[in-house]
Amino acid sequence: MRRSIKQFLVPASAVLAIAAGIATPTASAAYVEVSSESSGKLLEVGGWSTFTGAPINQWSPNRNYASSAYGGENQQWEIPAGDAAGNIRNRNSQKCIATAGLPGRAVYQAPCSSSWEQQWTVTSTSLWTLDDGPTSYITIRNPATGWVLDVYQDGRTNGYPIVTWNATGGDNQRWQLNRARWNA
Repeated sequence: MRRSIKQFLVPASAVLAIAAGIATPTASAAYVEVSSESSGKLLEVGGWSTFTGAPINQWSPNRNYASSAYGGENQQWEIPAGDAAGNIRNRNSQKCIATAGLPGRAVYQAPCSSSWEQQWTVTSTSLWTLDDGPTSYITIRNPATGWVLDVYQDGRTNGYPIVTWNATGGDNQRWQLNRARWNA
């Protein structure tokens, strides 16, 4: 069987990276990066915390490889598929996003359960604008309260908290999903 030079170079570069102690980003089918439509920043567990009650906020991608920025494990999420309600689990802490059920309150991480505080639905919407043409985004809603995930006061800088709020359709309530590009 004949092999191309690419078939040898890719595995060789991976072996060299591993031997040198350099982790290379690869796609993860189970985890996604969730970015705010308004700020472009990623949903994350602040400070890489694994503690119950740690706040969920937005932050710039905190990993770099070959001049590309991508989310660290605290910025990677497992989300419910389709129209089903389910948990949104953080890769780093293995805890889930929870809400107190009150508008304007920050969401936080807690041990995963099937309680209403941790159930979320993901709704995909497409729209067309004169400025941007066709775009697609998601809204993340707690079915028990009807509140959606919202970047507090449409904040654009690192550290702004993620809260639940009445759905307004604003960019601070719209999210983009991208496959996670980092496997530890």
